Amino acid sequence: MEQTVRRVAGAVFGAGGVALFVTGLLHPQGDRGGYHNTIAAFLHDPHWPIAHWLGLVALLPAACALWVLIDTGWTRRTALAWFGGRLLLVALFFMSIEFAVELTSDHAADAYAAGQIVPLVDLVEPMQTVGFPALGLGFAALALGLRNAAPRWLAVLAALGATVTSVGAVLVEGFHMSTLGPTFIGLALPTLWMAWAGVRLAVSTTAALPERVPESVPA
Repeated sequence: MEQTVRRVAGAVFGAGGVALFVTGLLHPQGDRGGYHNTIAAFLHDPHWPIAHWLGLVALLPAACALWVLIDTGWTRRTALAWFGGRLLLVALFFMSIEFAVELTSDHAADAYAAGQIVPLVDLVEPMQTVGFPALGLGFAALALGLRNAAPRWLAVLAALGATVTSVGAVLVEGFHMSTLGPTFIGLALPTLWMAWAGVRLAVSTTAALPERVPESVPA
C-alpha cells in the first residue's frame, strides 16, 4: 500500500512541477521602465490571471503530495534532503497564499497604475522577498540531498536556478531593481527537476521502496 501511495504522490508532485513550469512561461516578463511601471503592466497583462490561477491550482496539491512523500520516508536518506523537504513544504503553502494575493490584486490594476495605494499589491513585495528565497533554498536542498531522484546534472542546475531566483527576488521585490526580473526564470530549472523526480517516483518500483534512515537524520 505504501508503494501505491508514494507512486500517486509522486505523480501529483511531478504534475505540479509541469504546471509550475508552464506558469513561469505564461507569467509576464521583462522590465517595462521601472518597478512601478513593470508591475502596472503585469497587472494589465491578460496572462496574469491565467498564470496565477494555474500556479495556485498546482501549489496546494504539490505541497500535499510532498507532505505524503515526506511521511513515507522519501527525504530520510540525507540531512540535506530532510531539511529541504520540510522547508519546501512550508514554502509551497506560503507561496500558494502569495499567488492568491497576486491573483486578487489585478482588480486594482487601474488604481495601481494611477499611483494609488493598493494594499494587496504592496503585500506582494514582502511576501515574495521572503517567500521565493525559502522556496529556492528548499528546492536546492531537496534536489541536492536526494541523490537518486533525478540525474545529478539536473539536480545541480535546479539548485543553481533556485538560488538565482532567490537572490533575484530579494533584489527585485526588496530593492525594486526591476532590471533583474529575468532572474525569476531560474525557477524553471527546479520545476523541471520536480517533474522528473515525481514521474520517476510514479513509474519506478525501486524508487517507491522505503529508504534506509541514517542514524544522524531525525525521523
